Amino acid sequence: MIKKFLSLLLILAMILALVTACSSGDPNPEETTPEETSLEEGTSEESSSEAETEEEPDPEDTVSYLPLVSGTQACATIVYPASYHSYELTSAKKLVQCVERLCNVTIPMVPDSTAPQNSGFEILIGRTSRPESAFVEGQIGRTEHAVTWIEGSLVIHGLTEGTIAYAVDQVVHAIKESGVVNGSVLLPDSFDTIGHGGLLTLELFHYGNARVEQIRDTGDNAYLLRFKETTETDFTDYLTYLGERGYEIVDSWAIMGNLDNMYSMLSDGERAVSVLYTAHNGDATVVVEPVKDNGYLAFLEADYELENTEVCEPLMIQVGLHPAGGSKGNGMGYIFRLSSGKFVVYDGGWDESLYFKEGQNGRRMYETLKEYAP
Repeated sequence: MIKKFLSLLLILAMILALVTACSSGDPNPEETTPEETSLEEGTSEESSSEAETEEEPDPEDTVSYLPLVSGTQACATIVYPASYHSYELTSAKKLVQCVERLCNVTIPMVPDSTAPQNSGFEILIGRTSRPESAFVEGQIGRTEHAVTWIEGSLVIHGLTEGTIAYAVDQVVHAIKESGVVNGSVLLPDSFDTIGHGGLLTLELFHYGNARVEQIRDTGDNAYLLRFKETTETDFTDYLTYLGERGYEIVDSWAIMGNLDNMYSMLSDGERAVSVLYTAHNGDATVVVEPVKDNGYLAFLEADYELENTEVCEPLMIQVGLHPAGGSKGNGMGYIFRLSSGKFVVYDGGWDESLYFKEGQNGRRMYETLKEYAP
């Protein structure tokens, strides 16, 4: 009987041990181990850190500003042409009035006959005598405007009343957008609206103190610049100036043995620059053309034995010229084509008044040369 009772107790003890073991091996699935808790907390902190970090702006997208007015002091001078068109002066005044309404400070206005100031910067309106204005004028067409920084000056330009007014409006809008910040009126330094002028570069307009009187796009990516009231010293200084900037002299002549009438051709490898000075009127003409492998520059650098090489039949071409009108009448122009392929042009005719501006005779002569080139 005792044995049966002990066997029953033993069976009950085994059942109880089995139940206890099963209970302790079945943890709550929703409970989290310390290691799991630590990992989740770290992930949460990392996500929070990413959310709080702001993306830094691209430095190229950042616009910096120059003070146009600081406190009660103007930091710029507006320059307009001494021989101005009415719309150029109106545009300059519009810029002055815009600033006055913002801060009650008047920006000084001076004609281009005034020397550049030592302090602050210049805002050039229209066709001033500054080289920067002339450079921009060579870059834009009649339907284009320009607002751009060049060598520390803000150049605002347009060839018509509408285009220059539009250019000034761009600057006025930018000033109003900036407003007055800590007592200063700010001007963005990011203006860069300008047409494309091909081979023209700023240094080509630095002809002493002479003002460029004419800029003409002659086609085929070539340009003509004409300067008035120049001297022989201006001519030699111009050659030196370009030489210091990578140009080399390719050819030079004293015209008809008169040392007062000078001609030189220079090149920087990309463009050829022909410079002509005539003493009787003080004019200097600069022609800028692209250098081509089969162009005149390559011909000049070749062996002069080519002078005696026959490449075509000699020819004389008579070219009709448009009358100049007034007291001067045009006769005929003549082109002699040599057997070496060179041309001699005799009496190209006057290009005055309307025809001077449009270059009708010059264009006709040029097209004839291209037609009969071997």
